[in-house]
Amino acid sequence: MLIDEIRKANIAAMKAHDTEARGAYSIVITRYQALLTSGTGVAPTDADLIHILQKFAKELDEEKEGYVKAGRTEQAEATEKQKQAIVSFL
Repeated sequence: MLIDEIRKANIAAMKAHDTEARGAYSIVITRYQALLTSGTGVAPTDADLIHILQKFAKELDEEKEGYVKAGRTEQAEATEKQKQAIVSFL
């Protein structure tokens, strides 16, 4: 499943001290876990995970836009790195 690949990427990012990618993967895994324990009785599918990734990518775009408008280029670059980490799974 796709979540297994994301978990492996999270471990690799941790070992590489890539804080942006690790943060992004951790958020995706947390959202997946929340969906898993939501009490619906149905296990999330890869399609559900792709929806989570797409929504998070959109949130990161909006966050980056806010940083750019505020002139905070360092944070905008970090947000872009997070987005690139998760977009590779789409």
